[in-house]
This record gives sequence, structure tokens and C-alpha cells, in this order.
Amino acid sequence: MPSTQPPGAAHRDAAAARFGARLKHWRRARRRTQAQLARDLDVDGSYISKLESARRQPTLDIASRCDSLLETGGELTSLLQEEPVVPVEPRPAVPMPVLWTAPPPVSDDDGPPAYANTHTTVTLTRLLEAYIDIDSTMGGQQIRASVEQQAQDIIRMQIGAPFPVRRALLTLAARFARLAGWIRSDNRDANGALFWHDCGQRWAMAGEDPDLAAELLARQSIVHAATGDHAGAVALAGSVKRISPDITVTGLTWAALGEARTHARAGNEDAAMEQLEVAGKRFAEVPGSLLSPPASHGNDYLWHTVTGKVHLDLALAGRRVVHHATEAVPALATALEALSAKHVRDRALTRLRLARALRLAGMTEAATQQLTAAEELSRRCASSRVHAMARMIRELLDAEATPTGLRRPTYGAGRRRRIR
Repeated sequence: MPSTQPPGAAHRDAAAARFGARLKHWRRARRRTQAQLARDLDVDGSYISKLESARRQPTLDIASRCDSLLETGGELTSLLQEEPVVPVEPRPAVPMPVLWTAPPPVSDDDGPPAYANTHTTVTLTRLLEAYIDIDSTMGGQQIRASVEQQAQDIIRMQIGAPFPVRRALLTLAARFARLAGWIRSDNRDANGALFWHDCGQRWAMAGEDPDLAAELLARQSIVHAATGDHAGAVALAGSVKRISPDITVTGLTWAALGEARTHARAGNEDAAMEQLEVAGKRFAEVPGSLLSPPASHGNDYLWHTVTGKVHLDLALAGRRVVHHATEAVPALATALEALSAKHVRDRALTRLRLARALRLAGMTEAATQQLTAAEELSRRCASSRVHAMARMIRELLDAEATPTGLRRPTYGAGRRRRIR
């Protein structure tokens, strides 16, 4: 007997079923009841139940509002499009090895895309490793667009994938977002860094990786501190340890590091040193690397870098300047020794921090030597932060130098307070 369903009805029913399942997933992920979501959408209390059980056809308006309320990244709206969403082939800005190729599009009725499988996460992890290595070596400006596109492509890939694969893809997307945030921050784009760290934090939580989410929230607090929003940064850092009841010692270590950095930026010496001590104790308890893989550096580099930054930030904030600058020097020197020679950008940045600490500690000649070495390295990388910091330190040292190498106050157009 011929089907009495109108053309396209089967497709709409299948779309409604997928929409209902994903709406239920995101509602639970955001810890909302059906009644709460219905109230926020200003719809009848039974409407959400009917949507989730595919007894009502969703509209684009409802999908868009649900995307906004549940912060899904546009997933629910994309499920109602007539054409399936197909990942865009990445186009790196620099030559890269071809590690994966997206297969041809498939129809909605064929089930989950064939490329959303365990093999996909392996090949994309290899790609992420290559990107991280490039960022540590020459800076990430040339690969920024490719990294950000990959993060978005992975979010599209996880739609409709089996739960274990979807969870792995969400975590991988969060790691791409973390790198995108690094690159934006390295090029002094605070808003861009905050955007990508926030995306990564949400994706990590959806992928059930609270430790990675804690790291990304801690990084957001540090970016806020760098913009001068000290009160907001300290409050945000203090919320990291409460991000999930499933957080482990790795996430708690990031919470302490975030608080130490933000308090140091704000000039809160006692609080900064207390949290640095807490972080040091937790560091010893972390099983494996503190950075979720793939990571280009180990815990030794990370710990000494953070220690040096905390002391340097306190010195720059005017808190016992010589004492904290002197404390920063051996920590940063140890961090420099932990770096591979190929990581040019990271070595240049560490030398510049070391030069800054040496200058504040009154060791001008040693500071000049470190700056000269950093300037040589900076010619081989494309990092806006490295170049800007090198120029700033060079100007300060040149302004303070006399023919005999002694320091003197700085005077410009009118009398200005000397910049630390």
C-alpha cells in the first residue's frame, strides 16, 4: 500500500527525533529542568517534553532560542537545516602535513558521519601536536586561522556521533580552543583569548573533562588580570576550584595557580605567596603532566615559569621590588634550561622575562645580555608579544644607561614617573 505520508515527512520526523535527543542532552548538561527551560522560553510547560520525545516539530526560532539559552554553539539550529552540515576542509596558512581528509558528504538518513570515529581523534591529535610545536617554535600567528577553523570543524563533527566519540571530540575541540586562546593572547588580543578560552571551557565541561575546564577558566582569570580587571580576575580565579564536584588534584592545582597569578598582578603579596605555596604542594601530587595532552613542555618548565611570573608580577606591582625580582631570577633561569633549543618563541619570551627581573633586581649588565640573546631569537619568530616586550625593555635599559653603565631616572616630554 502506498505511503500516505507527505513528501519530506520522514525526514522531518527523523530531524525532530535528533533534535529532541540533543535538546535533552544540552538541557541536562546545563542542569536545567524541563519546567525551567519552558519558563525561560515563555512556552507551555509540556512543550519541552513534547520536543524531547519528538511529539512536536521544532521551529528554527525555538532552536535558535534554545541554542542561546543552553549555549550549544548553534548545534540545535544546524540540526533543522535541510542540508547536512559538512566540515570545511582546513586551509593552513603555512605548509602542513596532510594528516586527515574529510570524506564526501552523507545524507541525514545514513546515521552518524563515517569520519566521526576513534581514528578521527587520533589523527586530529597529531595535527594539534604539530600546531603546538609550531606555536612554541615560531609563534602561532601564521596558523591562527587554521587552528580556529579546526576547533569549529570538530564541534560540527561531534554532532550525531556515538557518545564516547562525541565526548572525545568535545575534549579535543577544547584543546584546539586552548591553543587558539594562547595564540590570541600572544598577539595581544585579550578579547579573542577570552572568547576561545571560554569556548574551550564549555566544550571541556560538555566532554566531561573538568580538569581541562578548570585550566581554561584559570587562564581566563589571568587574561582578565592582564587587562587591569584585578577584582574580576581574582573573583574568577577563586571560582575555578568550584567548577565541578569531579575536579581532581590537576584542576585544583590550576585553581591555585590562577589565584597566585591574579593576586600577584593585583599586588596582593600575602595572598599570592599563599596560593603559590598551595600550588607547589599540589604540583607534587599531580599524576603525569599538568597540561592536558598534547603538551610541548613538562611540569618542571611550567612550575618554574609560574613561580618566576608571580615574583616578577609582585615586583612590577611595587611590592618589595628588589626582593621579588631577585627571587624571580633563578626560577626563570631554571625554566629556560628546561626548554628545548628548537622552541625559539618560548626561549625568547623566557629570556625577556629574565631580563626584566634582572633589571628590577639592579643587575643591569646581566639584563642587557639576556635581552640581546632574546632579540636574536625574536628575529626567528612571529610573536607580537615577544617583539613588543623586547622593544619596551630595550627602551628602558637605553634610557637608564649612562656612558659608565650606571642607571639614571627617565625623562621624556615633560617630567614623567619612571616606568618599572
